[in-house]
Amino acid sequence: MMPALDIAASRARILAPAVQAQSMGYRDNDTGDLCRSAPAPIPTPMPEPLTVDRPSDFVDLDASPLELAGMATQQAAPVPSAPASAPAPAPAPQPAPSGTATLTPALMRRILYLATTPAGQEPAYGRCQANLDGHGLRYGLGRFTQASGDLGRLLKEMHAADAAAFATAFGPADDFPEADPQALLTVTNTLPAASGGVGADLPQLQPVSGKLVWSKEWVARFKAAAKVPAFQAVQFKITAQVYLLPILSLAHQLGLNSEKGLALVVERVIQMGADRALPALLAAISPLKSDAMRTAALAHVAPGKTIETFQKEQGLGDTPGLFGVETHARVLALLRADKGAPVQMPTPQIMVEQIADFFGRDSAQSGLVAPIAKNADLSLDGLDVSAPDMGAAT
Repeated sequence: MMPALDIAASRARILAPAVQAQSMGYRDNDTGDLCRSAPAPIPTPMPEPLTVDRPSDFVDLDASPLELAGMATQQAAPVPSAPASAPAPAPAPQPAPSGTATLTPALMRRILYLATTPAGQEPAYGRCQANLDGHGLRYGLGRFTQASGDLGRLLKEMHAADAAAFATAFGPADDFPEADPQALLTVTNTLPAASGGVGADLPQLQPVSGKLVWSKEWVARFKAAAKVPAFQAVQFKITAQVYLLPILSLAHQLGLNSEKGLALVVERVIQMGADRALPALLAAISPLKSDAMRTAALAHVAPGKTIETFQKEQGLGDTPGLFGVETHARVLALLRADKGAPVQMPTPQIMVEQIADFFGRDSAQSGLVAPIAKNADLSLDGLDVSAPDMGAAT
């Protein structure tokens, strides 16, 4: 059996930057005033290309199939804790599940593979990328990075799963007799008090046994570890915890709780980071394209209530008074459940087409969106994601 999942903490971690990204307000086109009580515009998802800093001794022993220079994963910022005296939010009403099939470990594996690995290739357990934009080594299915601390967490759980195999995979050999598996664990899990930074000065990015973790000697060991079944199981579990489980509620509210819909959402979050991916997905599929439409929709689903009151009653994490990611998704969910909604909600197939079109405008940054959208074997039937079953996932 797998350890219990802290789904709430993972969800907060991945949604925090997306909430923050839409909490800056907007400027009125006529007056130039900064408005904080009306919906914020959805930011463009496509940034300028990033410079890839590769040390000269780096060797990727199997070229990364998903290495997109313009797609650095943004690390999630922590969510501030609520004051001790703050009342607990009222339970948020949810539309009834649109499907009866349970999100099983087998389905999770299928979704994660599709979201991370091109068709016809082996799962990317051994994918390595060198210090992309100051994040240190990126590794595996979930592109776990040193800077975020996720790589250190992954290594700890790999060690816990099979200490002997860990020592063999990461230990000394003729090419690197100084390799110290315990030092690797220590350095990658030495995190600063303030999270969210990047760069060479971070303690978790320091050399281990005299070599950077993205040097060819360490990379060879990460590649070897990727072949160990017990370590593959750990990668699957953490990728699910970090990227899949936290977005299930949001995907459900958007009507993207199918195999194909979840694969698209997870692929975008892994490639772009939640702070860019979630607003971009809303820009692609939401029929609420203007401030006026969002205001009218809110008035329809919560007549007579301010946006602050609606957010408080629904227990949403957006900045009060701003139409952020969680507020937008909840309004769409309520509209979808209302036969008298003032706007026509897109069907699952139309949303898939909208996502493919939106992200396909720049082929260099579209990742696996097109192949997922075109995959006829993927179901569009809604899944009941209210109680995902990790089961005995290995």
